[in-house]
Amino acid sequence: MLGNISSVTTLTRAIAVIPALGICFAALACGQTSQAPAWEAIEAGQSDPLRPGAASGQEVKEIRVFGSARWPTISAESLTRMTNDYKTIILGRVVSSVPDPRPIDWGPAGSPLTEGPKAYKPSPPPGLSLPATEYAVEVLHVFSSPTLVAGNTIAVFQSGAIIDGVAHQFDRDPVIETGIDYLFFINLRNTGRYAGSPFGRFRVDAQGTLQPELGWGGMRPAQILTGLTVDEAETKIQLALAGIEPALPPTPTPVPVETPTPPPLLPPIHVGIDANADTFPANTATFLGTIEKCRHVSLGDVFTVDVVAASIPPFIEGGSGGITGADFVFSYNGTVRVIGVDTNMLVTANPGSWLYDGEYELPDMDGNLAFSFFEGGQAASESGAGVLARITLEVVLDAGINQLKLDGIRIIDTTGTAYPIAGNSDAFTTKIKYGTNACP
Repeated sequence: MLGNISSVTTLTRAIAVIPALGICFAALACGQTSQAPAWEAIEAGQSDPLRPGAASGQEVKEIRVFGSARWPTISAESLTRMTNDYKTIILGRVVSSVPDPRPIDWGPAGSPLTEGPKAYKPSPPPGLSLPATEYAVEVLHVFSSPTLVAGNTIAVFQSGAIIDGVAHQFDRDPVIETGIDYLFFINLRNTGRYAGSPFGRFRVDAQGTLQPELGWGGMRPAQILTGLTVDEAETKIQLALAGIEPALPPTPTPVPVETPTPPPLLPPIHVGIDANADTFPANTATFLGTIEKCRHVSLGDVFTVDVVAASIPPFIEGGSGGITGADFVFSYNGTVRVIGVDTNMLVTANPGSWLYDGEYELPDMDGNLAFSFFEGGQAASESGAGVLARITLEVVLDAGINQLKLDGIRIIDTTGTAYPIAGNSDAFTTKIKYGTNACP
């Protein structure tokens, strides 16, 4: 149990040393970066900003930290932004936990994504895996949700678990504790489970006030909500939901804040869809051939289209540039369905890179498929031009014209800043034609 951690004697400091890794947990830019050796053991009683959880009622004897981690802190630039980015905001009690029914399996380094939905894509260091946990959370109060009401029980997913007294967790993302009430800012995933970032999780302490996960108290939403009761937090959250940013609590002594140097202006990036990825010369992860804006297909055809990007500037040491992630929504109509996705392309082209990607429930047939993927590892960030995602489609209805379109495009540089996107809506569309509807 958590209360027994202080009684544990000094542990071995270094379990193993492997290259530090990166991770992002939402379809947004990665701002905060924390560095730590991967699989670092934390001694009991240290003033380390990492708190063990009690996911299975086990006594925690050791914490193993999977660092370094990069989180989408742009969502926490304000409480208004966080209430907009996380559609479900609840007070919930963690009543039980079980190992994730689909444990993460990184697979061999460099291998493609295997068939079926997966939480992660390869490749990190060979032989490495991180356990995960699914929590049953009873909804005590709903601040905002499209569907939930008090009394519902939902599944909340977290990468990390307690196994044989060892807490395996990402840096600054302590394992969630059972029996504890939390204020959750979360989103519903395609798998039917909810998930969020550690800066959007607040524990209710013994005095009934909200406390952020250690290491995230400096974020603006945490500054607004920390120390409030649930009723007091309700007022702040409802203001933010109405588009009014709550003021920070007054400080007894104003502390001068150094104005950060604004990042340099980034050049615009060109993004589009190539309707025929196989036209010679064919596209590769780091090369673009002929970009086709139209393709003729027939019923039953299986074909690929590429989401491509160009004009990405090189990374400048100590500055900006390069590409570390992207997110966008791929839209289509009911004449096709998505049966395959490959995002292990430009973002991870350099040796030493690996990819964190979202979960895809395939085949996808609802007309909109959201993408969000980010680079991890020690490699230099990629630049230039290439394929962001290769999407495999199957024709299920031979009728008219299908317009493929990209919305909500964000291309992220090494500082977590989004590039401006060049062009207009025509640049983000392409057409699939059937029957007598010929391409020009």
